[in-house]
Amino acid sequence: MELMDLLKMGASLIQGNSDDATTGLDTDALANALGGLIGNGEGGLDLGALVGGLSQNGLGEIVGSWLGNGENASISMDQITDLLGSDKISEFASNLGLSEESAKGALADACS
Repeated sequence: MELMDLLKMGASLIQGNSDDATTGLDTDALANALGGLIGNGEGGLDLGALVGGLSQNGLGEIVGSWLGNGENASISMDQITDLLGSDKISEFASNLGLSEESAKGALADACS
């Protein structure tokens, strides 16, 4: 599976959340914005930054629940901001014409 396929899966999760601001967004626009949010600028994931953010912010247990069997732990909007950084959240929101609150809520919903 290629990165864009994963990003499009994430985009469809965001489109399916309860915020009217995100349900009508274009899948490709969402996938591209997600790529900018978690990408390394070269078409791949910035795993070092993501793992570092998880470790620094005590989010390892949450992600562990996503990877293991059983129910996924939820992540809050504040934890999403801690993980990705407010600058990236702001850029993501701006690229999609969303408020930062809608962007953080959409990302938190998609991760849980």
